[in-house]
Amino acid sequence: MRKLIVLIFFLTFPFVLLADNNTFPTEQRLFYVERSKNKNIVCYDVKVSGNQLDKSSPVEVYWINREENFGKRKGLLSIQRRLAFGYKVLTKGEFSTGIALNACPDREMKIEQTEGKFQCLMDINKQKAILQKIYVKTKDSNSLKVEYIELTGRVLNSGELISEKIYN
Repeated sequence: MRKLIVLIFFLTFPFVLLADNNTFPTEQRLFYVERSKNKNIVCYDVKVSGNQLDKSSPVEVYWINREENFGKRKGLLSIQRRLAFGYKVLTKGEFSTGIALNACPDREMKIEQTEGKFQCLMDINKQKAILQKIYVKTKDSNSLKVEYIELTGRVLNSGELISEKIYN
């Protein structure tokens, strides 16, 4: 019996490692936020009606648990939406919308159709890029204080990976 348990562990071990880094991507995923506080992520998916952006609420924001209830999806609390992970619509259009995250109101993001799907475009290191991930490093002494954020994406024309750290 003990040998069987060890065998099962070693056969499934690579999948456990892969699952630990899983971001549960969707066809609608624009980008996600990782935090140093824990492994859970906040996902930002585009909302489309037909072939056009949903004008009233172009982005759906939600948590994905990657710790206790692996893979479980959960909505944001109103305080999380209002102060940190929510967004404001700056410009509205059928095929393009400008937004800004509540935590970074001075960094505009543009949701528009590029390469056959809706993506989130923004300047990363002064280059137009497709945003893929935001990493939030909080202070070890106080997880409510941000030390820095790191934006990661791909340069729009070349596809080159690019990142930018913004210190608080």
